[in-house]
Amino acid sequence: MIKMKVLMIGWEFPPKKVGGLGTHCYELLKELRNLVDVTLVLPFMAAMGGIKTLMVPARWIDPYKASYFHSFIDEIKAYNRNIVKTVLDKDIHFDVIHVHDWMGIEAGIKLKHLTGKPLVITFHSTEYDRAVGNPWDRIESIERLGVKEADLIIAVSNLMKNELVEKYGANPNKVAVIYNGISPEEIAPVDHKGLFGRKIVLYLGRLTGQKNPEALIRAIPLVLSKRKDVLFVIAGGGELLPWLADLSVELGVKDYVVFTGKVTEDEKNFLYSVADVFVLPSYSEPFGITVLEAAAKGAVPIISKTVGAGEQVDALEVDFWDVNKMAEYILGVLNHPILRQFMKDNNVSRLSNLSWSRVARQVLKAYKRVSKLEGV
Repeated sequence: MIKMKVLMIGWEFPPKKVGGLGTHCYELLKELRNLVDVTLVLPFMAAMGGIKTLMVPARWIDPYKASYFHSFIDEIKAYNRNIVKTVLDKDIHFDVIHVHDWMGIEAGIKLKHLTGKPLVITFHSTEYDRAVGNPWDRIESIERLGVKEADLIIAVSNLMKNELVEKYGANPNKVAVIYNGISPEEIAPVDHKGLFGRKIVLYLGRLTGQKNPEALIRAIPLVLSKRKDVLFVIAGGGELLPWLADLSVELGVKDYVVFTGKVTEDEKNFLYSVADVFVLPSYSEPFGITVLEAAAKGAVPIISKTVGAGEQVDALEVDFWDVNKMAEYILGVLNHPILRQFMKDNNVSRLSNLSWSRVARQVLKAYKRVSKLEGV
């Protein structure tokens, strides 16, 4: 049987990984390469056995560090023009175009119009999420055009789907919800809890306004007023790091907080394994793959109601601004081992149904939905 050919346009992929999108693309392709022939377009060199990679010359831009000036958009537009030129010059054949997030949307649309091939766009987040409700119109307009032009949209949660419908007018009938997955070998609750003689509350992610780590810092004095045997680990880098460190001093909790900065994969997994509680109080988080990773190691997730991963794991949910409830839930988990064990066991069961092979099969089904190659 002839495999479907997919042109996948991305911008984040190991070793250049800054968030969940890089994890998604890597894990998805490990499984998808067994089902379809993939040509992966990136602005840098990368390799994975079983797929073809196409490097399109571009200056690597981390959008989470870039200043939102016209030169930033100009770089992205040049990348998209170069994608179209390179794909056509190399006469690459494909049946479906699959774009991840906004940075490749314009190339995907142009190639759709030039070749007549269907366009699938996965939205991992939107400018409304990243800019904390104040989107830059130049990026917002690209995303809006992508929603209009896509033959099928993949949303990583119902939360993401609803946002695309409400903010961009997406037709709900052409939005398929396909959740992120987790590798079976990652589902390994370990008994490192209590390793440091204190309960561990972990935040792991970028230190940005979207992730709202400030809320956890402000909840710390409320937790410490009830019990002192708690250490708060804030793992990750970002522009808010110096300010958050100052805030911990201002609130008188600096001796109970560790700021690690950016961590390696091994360090990340170790932190998950020692954490009793994992907190993600994001202002807006269409999914939040770290929630799955933490739950897989036995940490109990406490997340804001605007985190999409709550649709797939057993988590305690709070309003992103409610530091009192956040502290109450942290104490509730720490003070009730039976609750902690129940949620841990429940998540192991739920996560076992979220393999990346399942995600890949759902993505293939999405390709077939828009492709004329129904028999592949």
